[in-house]
Amino acid sequence: MLAAAGRSSTSRQRWDERERRAERLRKLCKGLSVARHELTRQISSLCTNLTGAYQELADQISLVSLASEFNSAIRQELDLESLLRVGVEAMLTRTGPTNVAVFLPSANGDFSLGAYVNYDRTKEGAESLMDHLCAAVAPRFESLDGLVHLPTPEAVRDELGDAADWIDDCSVIAFACWQEGECLAVFLLFRAATTPFREPLLPPLRLMAELFGRQLARVIHIHHRHLPKNKWGQPGDPYGGADDIDLAA
Repeated sequence: MLAAAGRSSTSRQRWDERERRAERLRKLCKGLSVARHELTRQISSLCTNLTGAYQELADQISLVSLASEFNSAIRQELDLESLLRVGVEAMLTRTGPTNVAVFLPSANGDFSLGAYVNYDRTKEGAESLMDHLCAAVAPRFESLDGLVHLPTPEAVRDELGDAADWIDDCSVIAFACWQEGECLAVFLLFRAATTPFREPLLPPLRLMAELFGRQLARVIHIHHRHLPKNKWGQPGDPYGGADDIDLAA
C-alpha cells in the first residue's frame, strides 16, 4: 500500500511538472506570436517608408534631369519668338495635347498675345477667345507667386468669376514668370475638363516656369543692351522700360 501510494505521488508530481512546462511553453508561444506580429508590422512600415523614399528620390532625379534638359534647350534661344516656341513645345511634351497661351505685359499695363497653341478650341472663335483672355484672364494671374491649378470647371469659375467665360468648361493651369520683381509673362494652359491636369504634372511645370523666366529675363536684357540710347529706360529699371513691341522685335 505504501509503495502504491509512493508511485501515485510520484506520478502526480510528474504530471504537475509536465503541466507547468506546458504552461510555460504556451506562454512562450504566445509571446513569440505577439513578437512576430509586431515584427511583421514594423517590416511592413519599413517597406512602405522605403517605397516612399525611393519614389521621392526618383522624382527628385527626374526633376534634376528635366532641369538639365529644359535649360539646355532654352539657353541657346536668344530670340523671343524662338524662346517662346521652344519653351511651349517642351511644356507640351509634359502635358500632352493642350491649349497654351502666353501673354506678354506692356509698359501701359495691358497684355498682348506672345504665343498660342490651339488644341480643342474652334478656329472661328480663336480671335475672340484671345481678346478675352488678354483683357480679362491674364491680368488676374499677373501677380501669381508660383502656379495655380484649377482642375475642374467649378474651380475655374470660383477663381475667375465672370472672367471664366470661354474657358468655363476647362481644366486650367496658370503661372507667371517673374524676375527681379517684375512679371515677364503669363502662361495659361487649358483643355476640356474631361482630361484634367493631374497633380504629378505640377512640380515639373513649376520648375520649367522658373527656368523659362530666367531665360526670358536674359533675352530681354540682351535685347535692351542693343537698343538705341533714346529707347533706354530710367536707371533702376532692369529691362529699360522697353514696351512690348520693342521686346518682341
